[in-house]
Amino acid sequence: MSSQGGSAQTNAALVRESFEALNAGDAERLLAVVAPDIVIHYAEMPEPLQGRETWQQGFELMKRAFPDLQAHVDDIVAADDKVALRL
Repeated sequence: MSSQGGSAQTNAALVRESFEALNAGDAERLLAVVAPDIVIHYAEMPEPLQGRETWQQGFELMKRAFPDLQAHVDDIVAADDKVALRL
C-alpha cells in the first residue's frame, strides 16, 4: 500500500496480507506491508488513524487487549490506489 500506487489487485492483495499478519499476531510482517503514510478510516472513530507508528501502536494495543483476535475479510473492493473492505 505504498504511496507509489500499484494496481488495484496488488493493493487488495496487500490489504489481505496485512490481515493475515494481524491474525498471526505478527507486527513485523504487518508493518512490512503498510506504507509509512497509511491512513485508516474506522466508522466508529471521528478522525482517521494516520501513519505507520500510529498503526503499530494500535496493533500492539489490540494484541494485548484481545490476544485471540481474528479478523475475517468478508468483502474487499479495490480501485486505483484505494481499498475498502467489510469485516
